[in-house]
Formats: sequence, structure tokens, C-alpha cells
Amino acid sequence: MRWPHILLGHRRSEPTSTALVQKKPGNIHVFRIGGLLNKQVLDRIQLIATQDIPYGTRDLKVLIVLVDFRGCRRDDDWGAPDFFTRHNVSIARMAVVGDDRWETDALEFLAVGHRSGTVRFFTPEQQPQACVWLANEEP
Repeated sequence: MRWPHILLGHRRSEPTSTALVQKKPGNIHVFRIGGLLNKQVLDRIQLIATQDIPYGTRDLKVLIVLVDFRGCRRDDDWGAPDFFTRHNVSIARMAVVGDDRWETDALEFLAVGHRSGTVRFFTPEQQPQACVWLANEEP
């Protein structure tokens, strides 16, 4: 019965989204994303990351770590991911670390095949290899 919750001021809680942006040595930007991602959180992540990218950068490396990730809110108007579109030529490599069930969706969201840099997916057990791959200059 839902009405006691409504009378008491409780609403069904919305799934939360967590995000952390870090800049690491070697021009690596780390995005840790968890929960159910929404467009508002993605916009904030992109704004923070953009402020740390010097004009003319060509060797940016991005590590996206999906932690307890539950997908993206379907009712949000996603449009094109501005950060990845605006900085396409700046991004040399992207590594996505997450449960393998998200591989297809993540690579599709990042428009793999339509970007100048290389993108690879790694499972959580492979996160050390993802970091080594990002730091190396060889494919």
C-alpha cells in the first residue's frame, strides 16, 4: 500500500548516480561512474574534465571505470556526448573498465569506429592492464 508513504512525505527514491573525475600523471583523466547515470551528472563530469584540458592537447587519455554501474536513465535526452565530440581529436586513447555485460553499450555510447583515438574495453580484473595500455605509446 503506497498511500501511507505519500501521507508521510516519502516518495519512491530515484536510483542514484555517482561520479568522480580525477586527473592523473601522463595526461590521463579518470572517470569513475556508478549507479544509474543521468544526463545531468554526465554534463557535470564533462564540464569538470574540460576545464583541465589545455588548448591544443593531442595526447589525452581517458580511463572510464564503471563501478556498480546500472546503466543510463532512459528518459533523459542524451544527444551527443559533448566532451567526447568536442575533444575527439584530443583523445589518443580511451579504456573502459566494467562488467562485460556493459561492453557493447559502452562502446556504442562512445561511438567507437567514429573517433580518431583508440578505444578498448577491459573487465574489472583487467584494470591494471588497462592502465598499462593507456600509459604506453604503442597500440
